[in-house]
This record gives sequence, C-alpha cells and structure tokens, in this order.
Amino acid sequence: MASSDYGRAVVEYNHKAAAVQTTYKPDLAGSPCFLVHDSKFRNLIGDTPSIELIEERKGDKFAHEAGVYIKSTNSEYFTSNYQTGKTIEAFSLDCRTREIKELHLPEVINPNGACNYKDQVLFCAQGSLTHSSSLALYDPAASSTSILLTNFLGRPFNSLNDV
Repeated sequence: MASSDYGRAVVEYNHKAAAVQTTYKPDLAGSPCFLVHDSKFRNLIGDTPSIELIEERKGDKFAHEAGVYIKSTNSEYFTSNYQTGKTIEAFSLDCRTREIKELHLPEVINPNGACNYKDQVLFCAQGSLTHSSSLALYDPAASSTSILLTNFLGRPFNSLNDV
C-alpha cells in the first residue's frame, strides 16, 4: 500500500451494539484508520486526521510495541520485536524531523511495553537468561536509565511484558 493510501477514515465504535450483539464488529476501512471509542478523541484528532507511513523495513520487525510520546522532547519511543539472533531494541522518533534513532540502553535488556511516567519512558525489560527482568526508567532529556524494580517481595520478575 502506498503511503498516500494511509488512514483517511474515522470509524466510530458502537458500544451499545457491542453490548447486545455478540457478533458486533466495527466496519473498518481497508486501510489503517482511527477507531473512535470516545467522542472526546475527535477533539484530539480534529476534523481531517490522517495517518502517514514514516518508515517501513521489509523483514525487520523494528516497530512493534510501546509507542510512548514525550512532550518535552517531541519524540515517540517504541520497541522492536524479537528477531532471530537479535535482541529487542528501543528506538526514538523525532516528531519534527521524522528521524528514527536506535537507543543504546545496555541496562534495559529486551525492552517491550512502556508508558510515559513523569515525562520519562518506563520500560518493561523482559531480561535474558543472565539478566533479570525489570522496570527501567529512561530519562530522554539526560539520556540516562535507572532500574527501578527487579522483583516482587524478593521473587525475581520473569519476563515483564507490559505496563
């Protein structure tokens, strides 16, 4: 699909129909679209939202999960998917220049899900056979990482996935 074909549709999710019809599913457009669950979302996306493909890497699962926007850096942070022989990586997208950079976070082993926490990125690090899973806080302004938590009541985490 050409990038010009992306996301011109807005689809309203019908919560009432979903509650009473076991077979309900929204009529999604053939291309990516905005699925609106709450009318307030329209205030965010405006009258004519669009989706633009910024980068595509054939055979490379580089854009998989997290999707955390940090306003102070005007950047989006995301993670790749596991690839044969490679670890999971973290990336940043500069929303102004659309430049994508791989982040080098040696303390964050196999990052997966993440969220914005106090204008920083809180990653779930799945860990490895030699490094325990953890919650790691990445401060993009300082380019520093702190491991916040590796266990629950002394029991090590096992492959934290989402936060």
